[in-house]
Amino acid sequence: MLGRKKKKDNAPTWEYIKRRYPDVVEELRSLKDWEDVRASIVEAEKMDDYSLVALHAVAAITRQERIDVEMLSKRIEVLLSKLEGLRSDNDNAIKSLSKEVESLKNEFEDIRKRTLFLQNLEQMLPKINEIDEKINRFEVEVRTKIENRLESKIDEKIGDIVEARMKELEERLTSGIFGASVELARAFEGIQGRYESLLHENITLKEELKAKEKEIKELNARISLLQESLKKVDELSKKVSTYEASLRELAIIKERLAKITGRYDVNEALAVLEDFVPKAKFEMLAKELKAKLAEIDSLIQENNKLRAENEKLRAALKDLLERMEDETGEG
Repeated sequence: MLGRKKKKDNAPTWEYIKRRYPDVVEELRSLKDWEDVRASIVEAEKMDDYSLVALHAVAAITRQERIDVEMLSKRIEVLLSKLEGLRSDNDNAIKSLSKEVESLKNEFEDIRKRTLFLQNLEQMLPKINEIDEKINRFEVEVRTKIENRLESKIDEKIGDIVEARMKELEERLTSGIFGASVELARAFEGIQGRYESLLHENITLKEELKAKEKEIKELNARISLLQESLKKVDELSKKVSTYEASLRELAIIKERLAKITGRYDVNEALAVLEDFVPKAKFEMLAKELKAKLAEIDSLIQENNKLRAENEKLRAALKDLLERMEDETGEG
């Protein structure tokens, strides 16, 4: 036909390309601008030149790659922005966590110092009590010796005075015996009887005084024991208050760890902290934390022991007071 170029016998057709290179055709169809590429096929068949299809395909691939690159660039920028935000948040979290850990370290150091002070005080208390007991015993012994000496001297002086008076009276009676009346003799007998009665009463009063002094001594000993027990009760109460304060501090520390890490178990909280704090510093802090927890557990056990001793002391004091009330009622 006129005006139409004759096809070459060996020129490839679109049908041939689809049969011979189906994977290439599938890749072309996957392009976003496939419609433009397919439109060029008709023109290429008319011109008997499929390089036009190749040019359209290359252009479509280039456009798609450029769009993909731009999208990837935007996504990378977004990811970089998010990463920078996460890095900033992480830095702030690490700084805040470091401050919290430092605060915990200071609190643990304060607890350690208090515990050391209590231990030293506990070691000193037996020596102080021993010295106090020795002073009390020495005071009682000195007072007893002085009382015995004064009592002996007073008795001796009274005996000397009475004996001198009796001798004087006897001499007077002897010198005036012949002129003495019967009333005087009776008066002498009355005086002598009164003297003997007073002497007997004096002996009785001395025995009663010794009995009372013995009773007072026993009561003083019981009162001293009671005061000692009360001191121990006060000391135990102070220790219990201190240990309860330590337990409250421990509860606050655990609560703060839970808020920081979201873990209520101490070991789990430490495991979370390990991810944020440098390993060397974390191991040191974790070691101190576990040591303080062990000390506080020891304090809890000692606290329970002190409570048991406190109950025993209360029972002993109650028994002593009941016995003293019974003895007072009988007296």
